[in-house]
Amino acid sequence: MNDHSLSITTTALLDGLQGEDAEAWYAFDQRYRPIVAGVLRRMGVAAAEVPDLVPGRARIVPARLSRR
Repeated sequence: MNDHSLSITTTALLDGLQGEDAEAWYAFDQRYRPIVAGVLRRMGVAAAEVPDLVPGRARIVPARLSRR
């Protein structure tokens, strides 16, 4: 995967996330976990707490959005 492909979220990936495709969730996690971790750190979350907060959180967002 080149640097350019990491900067693009494809509709196929988004469709897979909506369809709860395990491979899409894995790809999403690999791509965005470092970004989410960085945001948490900038928000003042202790480094030791970040790993506990990142796993599984990505699935909460679409679930909550779909309820609106």
